[in-house]
Amino acid sequence: MKRIAVALFLLLGVTLTNQSALSEAHTFKAEKGQFTLDGKPFQVISGEIHYARIPRAY
Repeated sequence: MKRIAVALFLLLGVTLTNQSALSEAHTFKAEKGQFTLDGKPFQVISGEIHYARIPRAY
């Protein structure tokens, strides 16, 4: 599970870096127990939906 989380965060970092490479370089790091973007604290917010748990009415 920990490997999956690390892989996702690395992918996010690569995505952020690649998208901003055209205009300006950003840095995304995991340091001191938190994520930082350009040296400022950055919070990753996510969620999921279990399709099988959604009632048919919805």
